Amino acid sequence: MKTRIDLLSPVRVGRYTLHNHISAVIAQFRNGAIHALDAGFDGVEIHAANGSLIDQFLRDGTNRHTDIYGGSVANRARFLMEVVEAVADVWGANRVGVRLSPVNPFNSMYDSDPQTTFEYMGEQANRLGLAYLHVVEADEHGEATHPAVNFRRLRDAFGGTFTACTFTTRTATSSNSSP
Repeated sequence: MKTRIDLLSPVRVGRYTLHNHISAVIAQFRNGAIHALDAGFDGVEIHAANGSLIDQFLRDGTNRHTDIYGGSVANRARFLMEVVEAVADVWGANRVGVRLSPVNPFNSMYDSDPQTTFEYMGEQANRLGLAYLHVVEADEHGEATHPAVNFRRLRDAFGGTFTACTFTTRTATSSNSSP
């Protein structure tokens, strides 16, 4: 049985955050894409939202890497881009989507500048020719969090099919209107 002191002990860094395990995780994503293709799916979505492993790399509030996977937005996005490239190699980019949650604080997720971080992700998804971006506009309770993100700018950075969830009529209308 854990005591209160045990529960307050520092959390160890997970093994998948170590550089030498990242290529194995990317291979697992590729293998999953192969299985989905073999099963007859029409495409795949890479889950990079809601505190998932990829989301932890994207956000400066959780990414503590000092190597090529940390620091700048481009470095923090590197893991997702490597996963996308591996999956797109199996499917073709036009049958791959990515789910992002720029302002969802689930699992204590945070980014000091989500506008810059996620606009960069939109630009990269556009560059790769992905099928779509699936963006979570709020947390699981429908509440927008801070700092705010201009989702219209994120949509414009991508330029392709942009799906969103947890929009209200008001936020969907404002996101669809001109900047």
